[in-house]
Amino acid sequence: FFSVQTMSVKFDVAATCETEGSAAPEPSVRPALWKQGSHSVVPCEHISEWLPDLSSYCNPMSTLRNQQYRNNSEFILQNVSGNNDPSLQSRQKLEEYDAILRAGPRKSIAFNPRTVNVCIVNTGGLCPGLNSVIEELVRTLCLSYQVNTVYGMRYGFRGFDPAEVEPMILTPANTVNIHQKGGTILGTCRGHFDDNKIRTFLQERQVKMVFVIGGDGSHRAAMKIHTICKEAKMECVVVGIPKTIDNDILYFDKTFGFDTAVQVASQVIDCAFTEASSVKNGVGLVKLMGRDSGFVARNAALSNNVVDACLIPEIPFEVHGDGGFLEWLLAHLERCQHAVVVISEAAAQEHVPVTGKDSTGHNVYEDTGKWLKKTIEAHWKATETEGKVFLIDPSYLIRSVPANSGDNMLCIQLAQAAVHTAFSGYSGVTVGKFHDLFGIMPINMVVAGSRKVNPKGSLWQTVKSRLAFYPGERHLSKKGTRYGSWGTKEQEDEEHEEEEEVITSSS
Repeated sequence: FFSVQTMSVKFDVAATCETEGSAAPEPSVRPALWKQGSHSVVPCEHISEWLPDLSSYCNPMSTLRNQQYRNNSEFILQNVSGNNDPSLQSRQKLEEYDAILRAGPRKSIAFNPRTVNVCIVNTGGLCPGLNSVIEELVRTLCLSYQVNTVYGMRYGFRGFDPAEVEPMILTPANTVNIHQKGGTILGTCRGHFDDNKIRTFLQERQVKMVFVIGGDGSHRAAMKIHTICKEAKMECVVVGIPKTIDNDILYFDKTFGFDTAVQVASQVIDCAFTEASSVKNGVGLVKLMGRDSGFVARNAALSNNVVDACLIPEIPFEVHGDGGFLEWLLAHLERCQHAVVVISEAAAQEHVPVTGKDSTGHNVYEDTGKWLKKTIEAHWKATETEGKVFLIDPSYLIRSVPANSGDNMLCIQLAQAAVHTAFSGYSGVTVGKFHDLFGIMPINMVVAGSRKVNPKGSLWQTVKSRLAFYPGERHLSKKGTRYGSWGTKEQEDEEHEEEEEVITSSS
């Protein structure tokens, strides 16, 4: 089980906090070394590195309620169990570290809340939960910390140019219950990052905190803003909140919007099954998001009992020939008369060409859903097989819905963790769930790659046990299929007899 332990850190220098917003008796200091005993904690940059004489202040929440505070020396260990096979681990290893700093409110903070102006910006594609995060950021900033002004930047980084569009002034009143709506009240866009315009806006509006909600590209941009603030010695910190519906952010357990995506995708899979099972040789083909990783496809397949094949980018598979997908599909349809196939948008990379790069530099592949549909239909024509493929791509349907209850709860916790982290003085960092606790990670580490499904991991092994087609593996059956719950008793007996004949012949 995970362990939260303590190491000696002297950032919480205020011994007592009597008055809201009062200065602590000493400047805030972050230790240079992040090591205690045998544990090494991932170091995070702190505003005291470029403003060493900055005073710390008492947290105003002390006057609002009986607030419980986190000690700045708490950390979360990477390993929750021992003697594991490293090849079976699903979490990216923390290189030379074995723990991360725990997020949460501190009794001593790095800013006087009454003087704090804040920017909130979201960029990239839509994702369930964006409004939930914005609403809770505003609530925590205005009601718990009582900041001065919260700017909502319109249409991503374009909002830092007031000549194009003025930011929204966000308050608890004009953001109440926006979590019930899909999309984002701020609007969004990709690109349009301008160093000079951002620096000018932050300086002219005296911004002390910037919250960036987005994926790896947005976090790289957040790191650039952090560098701008650090080099200009500005009294400003930058904190990210990971947003990727694909759930492929390194190190963290889960990103907001993912559970909602799986829930809606599972409903779409039900529709695909209904269509496929209503005709002879019907194939319900569902293409799900997953630019680099197959987490949505994997979990949607596991959450729904009707999926026969799940194709994800982490596991190559053969299309033609003995043991290939097409031969399996023919045999499966012969026995079951229908099939449901889930394919991730970046699956079959060994077969589908890269058509270019998007505005953030990621590979753009040919539409895998349309490719597989055409491939199946071409094979049917060559083998004179009758059938019908029902291709469903629910990407925009999934992205635009409000967060479900589980994701909304995660959004609230992430937003609060981000605000507490900013007031603690950390910058160039992002927050996320780590072993079901909330931790702080440097952005540079988080954007170093993409999290991947581990084909040897326990969750994929569970999925595989329920599939009829195993990507990347040859099948035991001579006919290249397993039909599990869809086969009749007679069909299962026939299959067992065939396998016994093969074993006898081999003997």
